[in-house]
Amino acid sequence: MKLVISLFLLTPLWASFFSSDKEKEVDVSSIVIADEDTPVDFEQPKIEVDEKNAEDWQKPDYSLSLGSMGYDKKTFAVPDGLKKQVDFWKDIYTKYSSWQGVLHDSEHIDHIYAEIDFTPIMKNNDLSAYQKRKAKRKMVTDKKKEIVAIMYKLQKTKDITGLSPEELRIWLMYDDVSEKDKFIKAAKKGRLRFQLGQKDYFLQGIYYSGRYLREMTEIFKSYNLPIELTRMPFVESSFNYRAKSKVGASGIWQFMPSTGKQYMKVNRIADYRNHPIRASVSAAKKLRYIYNKTEAWPLAITGYNYGPSGIARLSRKLKTKDLVEIIDREKSGRFGFASSNFYASFLAAIQVEAEADKYFNKPKWMPEMRAKEYKLSKSIRYNSLQQLFKEEGYDFDLYNPQFTKRTKKYNWLVPSGYRVYIPQAKAENMWASIVKLKSAKLAKRGSEGATYQVRRGDTLSHIADRFGVRVRDIMEWNDLASSRIYAGQTLKIPNL
Repeated sequence: MKLVISLFLLTPLWASFFSSDKEKEVDVSSIVIADEDTPVDFEQPKIEVDEKNAEDWQKPDYSLSLGSMGYDKKTFAVPDGLKKQVDFWKDIYTKYSSWQGVLHDSEHIDHIYAEIDFTPIMKNNDLSAYQKRKAKRKMVTDKKKEIVAIMYKLQKTKDITGLSPEELRIWLMYDDVSEKDKFIKAAKKGRLRFQLGQKDYFLQGIYYSGRYLREMTEIFKSYNLPIELTRMPFVESSFNYRAKSKVGASGIWQFMPSTGKQYMKVNRIADYRNHPIRASVSAAKKLRYIYNKTEAWPLAITGYNYGPSGIARLSRKLKTKDLVEIIDREKSGRFGFASSNFYASFLAAIQVEAEADKYFNKPKWMPEMRAKEYKLSKSIRYNSLQQLFKEEGYDFDLYNPQFTKRTKKYNWLVPSGYRVYIPQAKAENMWASIVKLKSAKLAKRGSEGATYQVRRGDTLSHIADRFGVRVRDIMEWNDLASSRIYAGQTLKIPNL
């Protein structure tokens, strides 16, 4: 989680999030806390609930968290200083759909200037998707201009008797704010913020989550972590395993590439950030690490978004482990709206999902998708694995979303040692069939291409020209951080 978009504040949900340490990238986006100002639509298509095969949603049992690391019954209670923020995100998740949104003050989050409804635009079949997006942006921009004009007028107002009802409403909204020039400051960029609703996408996230939550619960229990943490993907990606942010965060946990590589394979063949269960193991390890660093779950969860080192640094600087105090005192641009609201949005998500039957009409779960993990003992072509699954009536890509588009397109080898996931119901028989597959041999210039030993005077440009590939391809394939190479170095040359 970018929106996100951490693809929503959180989408594509999703295609507008940012990330921090997510360590060196600050203000990570979550799929739901997308940006300082979220987009006017989400790029992810909605899916239809398969009523025939869907399961009834199950209420979470957080008593399973008792005895876990740093946990008691009050661990995830809403602090007094975050109640307004949590209520705001609960409304975003349950009151406003993705055809609606609100203009609000990013510092005084409960100050809602206007509710915006895009329904007439969305129902206009004469408009293209681009025209609809443009019309929605104009609607938001025009409304912002109206609010700014009102704020400037209020700043100069001495006698409120001549104010219109709308102007008076906003005046009274700031009655308890004693800050000098409060209306002018509230009208500045960054303060006047638009947030798109997410009710429909949150409900869709509940549906998606049925596939994974039971196994994720077992994983987090095995790491002695509170079960509530398994609900973080509601904020990061709404459990969409295809969620990607504009800055490169990917999967239901929105790992950035650099962070993902610390915990799992992230390369040209496979990106395990996109495998929900494998990524959940990595998320458990990362959250355990951050908690040990911060010694407080509100800080650890915020650190997942803002960066472990960043939140630990703020805690030391301000000499407190109280997240509310840190939010109140730290006003730097790096600790922006997304990071300061990440924990509140998480608490809101926990509450909404725990009472899903109250907020949504008969929420459903996708059937659980259990799989067994195996390590290949030999290299096998991608298409061979895909065909074997097809013959058994399964979708290889659905169970193994970690393999990249290029692996699929060019039928690359899946090397020995890589993990594959096989439907639990037929795991032993299918694995036996995979074992019988012939080991794929490297062609002279196969998927992995040739290997080349760098000679004195070689440059990546010359080597790329020689093999008919791009410099960037060689760098990515060999995980090179720069174009510097040295004599005697062995490079893999991809066949593209």
